[in-house]
Amino acid sequence: MQIHKLAVDNFRILSSVELNLSNKINCLVGPNGAGKTSVLESLVVLAKGRSFRGGQAGDLIGPAAEEFTVHANLVSSSGAPHSIGLSRDQNQWRARLDRQEVKRLSDLSAHLPLVIIEPNSHKLVDGPPQTRRRFLDWGVFHVKPDYLGHWRRYRRALNQKNAALKSNHPPTPALLDSLDAVLAESGEAVHLLRVACFKRLAELTLNHLRRLSPDFPEVSLDYSPGWSGGDLSQWLVDHRSRDLKMENTSGGPHRADVRLRCNDQKASNHLSRGQQKMLAAALLLGEAELLEESGATPLLLLDDLSSEFDQQHLASLLAFVQRRAGQTWITSVDEQVMDPLAGAADETAMFHVKHGVIKAA
Repeated sequence: MQIHKLAVDNFRILSSVELNLSNKINCLVGPNGAGKTSVLESLVVLAKGRSFRGGQAGDLIGPAAEEFTVHANLVSSSGAPHSIGLSRDQNQWRARLDRQEVKRLSDLSAHLPLVIIEPNSHKLVDGPPQTRRRFLDWGVFHVKPDYLGHWRRYRRALNQKNAALKSNHPPTPALLDSLDAVLAESGEAVHLLRVACFKRLAELTLNHLRRLSPDFPEVSLDYSPGWSGGDLSQWLVDHRSRDLKMENTSGGPHRADVRLRCNDQKASNHLSRGQQKMLAAALLLGEAELLEESGATPLLLLDDLSSEFDQQHLASLLAFVQRRAGQTWITSVDEQVMDPLAGAADETAMFHVKHGVIKAA
């Protein structure tokens, strides 16, 4: 998938930006605070409806108007052209796909697979399970088209059950039976689709880790389903008394985790911050390659390379960038960081960024 043109208006420091892009590699160079990361952030918001930098959606709105707009003309991995756009004011989103309004942001997400490596990517290793679940689910969503329907059905039943458990009036066994039946059916489907993707993701991650850092300590990846295994329906029955007491559903796919271990310890306890960043990069590159194998070739966004990788690891990463089929976006404060891409100069677009203004080099 490639974006041919990106237009961004009133998004953080970017007042009005229009970029004509290379299908292969696009580099944004400029000082800190110039707006480089905001360009990548606008793509993530267009794809996911939320920023990877946290904060409230209203924080993304610049000073020039009461809303921001991001619009992209792209060609999907299947070769079909699309136009997608997203606007946001303080109250609501408005999204369009091929000039038609859409009600769900997932309709845009399906057309904009992307993976971003940025300074906080280490949270994949030392952050809470929710961070790793979201990471895994983003990949499964793009690889398994029926995943989203099962997950939505599961979440709807989970919210209903938790509301019933917290009610002042204890839920009847019949109500819990009906909700648990939905949780078990849709939860098992979610679990199986995750497992189907995780095995290959783990293989690709370890391959990338060996390429990036051959001397890296031995690491293992395991998928924990969120309950103690076996039949989810029976597990829910066996733990109903505890759930009633705790007023919460204590197990299921919503509690799943990708467990990362090194030398029989949690990876976050054993690895240095630099090693955690390397492992996180390998996870994200693994996900990018997983999507590529499925036909959903993603954008690869690499933010602030000079602070994330030393020369050796950077050279290995940029070698992968030149080999991959998809479009890559790179930001850096130092143009020399891009020197390993000299062999791909005819496929690379360079942009200089200063005070929110972007000019082609």
